[in-house]
Amino acid sequence: MVFNVIITGIGGQGTVSVGHLLGKIFHEAGKNVVAAETHGMSQRGGSVVFHLRVGKTFAPIIPRGTADVIIAGEPMEALRVLDYLKPDGVILTNTYGILSPVALQLGMNYPHLDELLDELRSWPAKVIPIDIAEITRDVEVGKGDNLILLGAFTKLGLIDLDEDIVKKIIKQRWPKVVDINIKALELGYSIIDRSQDILA
Repeated sequence: MVFNVIITGIGGQGTVSVGHLLGKIFHEAGKNVVAAETHGMSQRGGSVVFHLRVGKTFAPIIPRGTADVIIAGEPMEALRVLDYLKPDGVILTNTYGILSPVALQLGMNYPHLDELLDELRSWPAKVIPIDIAEITRDVEVGKGDNLILLGAFTKLGLIDLDEDIVKKIIKQRWPKVVDINIKALELGYSIIDRSQDILA
């Protein structure tokens, strides 16, 4: 049995960092993990996709149509990798859109959020949009957007994750900013706690 996670975003959002972090969390929990990253011009705001596979496999790239979950730093990137998701998968996405520098230079406009969410919901999957900008309006979490998404993913229970291990690895990774990062993680927990029927 293999559990497949796609983590995607725009260069500079920390997509690869959170991918490696989640890999360490699974490894600490005694699970076999393989991973790979694909990106183009990530330092200039290009697309970044991180493949994470947990279980009995040696192939790092997730076959299309088999991802259990997509964790997206912004909704257009979730749409870009939608064909990796299995029919009963879950899409967990930040709702704040980021237009790439190339698109800006071409004078393109970012699609309306409702249009993007409608496209995501056209897939037979569960879509969980999270308005991180609104959630953090009065809370200081630094650059903790991905940790909010990680906290929400952990609480969903799609795969067993020990919250103590999650916090342990975060503390090891960023020992100088423990409090603010744990606060971001717990904000993600609270989103799911407030919506117990979110996967119903």
